Amino acid sequence: MAVLPFSVRRPGLLLKGIFTNRDKPDFARLAALTDPEQFLWAILPHAARTFSACIVVLPEAKAKAAAVGYLYARILDTYEDLMDDPVARRVALRHFVDRFTGKPGENLPPAPDAFQAARLDARDQCHVLLVQCSDRIDAVFHQLSEEHQEAVRTMVRAMAPAMADASDRFIEQGGYLMNEAQRAFYCDVVLGNPVAFGIRLAKGKPLTEQDREAARRTSLFIQMANITRDIEKDCLRGVAYHPYLKPWIGKEAPADEVAKVRAALLDEALRHAPDYLNLVDALEINKRPLFRASALLMLLFTHRYYLACAEKCGRGKWRLSVSNLRILWEAWRASISHRYARKRMDFLVKDLANQAQETDQSLAPQPPSTAVAK
Repeated sequence: MAVLPFSVRRPGLLLKGIFTNRDKPDFARLAALTDPEQFLWAILPHAARTFSACIVVLPEAKAKAAAVGYLYARILDTYEDLMDDPVARRVALRHFVDRFTGKPGENLPPAPDAFQAARLDARDQCHVLLVQCSDRIDAVFHQLSEEHQEAVRTMVRAMAPAMADASDRFIEQGGYLMNEAQRAFYCDVVLGNPVAFGIRLAKGKPLTEQDREAARRTSLFIQMANITRDIEKDCLRGVAYHPYLKPWIGKEAPADEVAKVRAALLDEALRHAPDYLNLVDALEINKRPLFRASALLMLLFTHRYYLACAEKCGRGKWRLSVSNLRILWEAWRASISHRYARKRMDFLVKDLANQAQETDQSLAPQPPSTAVAK
């Protein structure tokens, strides 16, 4: 049977992606998908969350390149998240980069796979499966154009050593980051590099310094969604993105203390919402309808998340949550009208920036002695 054109398959991939149950992956079905491209699109929603939809709406060649690049970035994240031994983690990150030092077209060596983390939930297990099946992603990588392959290599070469340095900083500081500057550096490492990769795909050429700065500035706004969502889980695995949580690293943090940090980090993220428009300008979306749709998709998902996060912080319900189907409808409209896309982005950015409150960003590194976990 002939394979349907990507434009015909795209709606189905979008719907599967946004309605995938990431808490209950079908590991047997995923592992059984030996066709590289089928595995690529099936694993992507589990690895990429809302980024999956933002990738699928792109033109076919660039969507495939973006999927490969994102899944490689997810593998690097998995080493950082789930390899408890810092030496093994640095070795794995270095070896993953070394896979790309051979001649173009050569088969890539297997990705390092040596996970011994104590706590692996279903999502973590799916990320480990991705590492174990990375040869299928490699097969799609070899199908990419030379320019797209080089863009992927550039991202991996920049991201892996920086992740090792960021991981070392956590260790040196006892498992936490001290301030916004350190959080900004971390966000740039784990997301700024993939965003820069996306800008390069859009423009089809290496980035200018302005492009890279746009990716850097946007990364804190977007990545803080992941950080604020996973505060409790991160504490249990020995990581905190704010010094206030230091006493509970490796423990179950009290809900009221987590709430204080979540509110402070939420407002830090919201104050960076206007930086998203730098990314929009770098993508030159007036010339690229599908990248325009992708950019609005990402902003809509991020906007919706931060509304929910604010409610979780006890600020009440800002407004009714927007459905996934409504978000897809708005993205379709954005692909048709540049004017509509920019108007919506301006509104969403302004809406988030206006919600930022002057919460206490300088929470004491140590909670009161009566609250310190024993």
